[in-house]
Amino acid sequence: MKRGFTLIETLVAAVCVVLVFQGVFAFLKTSQRGTRHGIEVSEQIKDTTLLVRALEGDMAGLLPWTATSTEGQIGRAPEITTNGKESECLFSLLYRGKSCSIRYRYDSSRMEVTRSLETNGNADQTIRFGTGVFEEFSLKPIGQAKDLFLLRMKLKGMLANNTFERVLVGGFAPNATESRHWVFSCDKK
Repeated sequence: MKRGFTLIETLVAAVCVVLVFQGVFAFLKTSQRGTRHGIEVSEQIKDTTLLVRALEGDMAGLLPWTATSTEGQIGRAPEITTNGKESECLFSLLYRGKSCSIRYRYDSSRMEVTRSLETNGNADQTIRFGTGVFEEFSLKPIGQAKDLFLLRMKLKGMLANNTFERVLVGGFAPNATESRHWVFSCDKK
C-alpha cells in the first residue's frame, strides 16, 4: 500500500491555502487604503492649517478702513470679490512700519490659493497653498458690523473630499465709529 495524499485531498488543501491568502490580501489592501486616506487627510489638514494661520495673522494686523498719517493716506478698506469660482481678498496692513497690501487669490484652474504681500503695487512675496487641493475657497462677511468672516474651503482628495469652515475676526467695520475693536495709544514720557 502506498502512502500519500489523494488528488482530492491535495485540491482541498490548495483551495484552503488560496482562501487564506485571499483573506490576507484583502486585509492588507484595506489597511493600505486606510493608510493612504490617513496620509491624504493629514496633508489636507496641514494645507488648511497653514492657510488659516496666515489669514489669522494678516487679519490681526489689518487696517479696517482707509487711514491718513503724516505721510498721507495709508491703507484702504478691504475688498472681497467673487467671480464664479474665482475669488480674491485684498486688504491693507502695517508691515515693518509701512503700509502694504495682502492679496489672497483663489485660482480654480490650478486649485490653489496664493498669498501675495504687495508694497508699492509690486508683489514682494508670494506663497502658494495646496496646489491641486482646493476645490473651493471663499471668504464672506457675516454679522451686522461686517467684522466677522466665514472662511469656507472645499478640499479635493483621491479618496475623499472634505469641507472646512471657520469664522475669522477681522475688524472689517464699514467705518471707525462702527468698529468693535479698541485702539490703544501710548504717549512716550
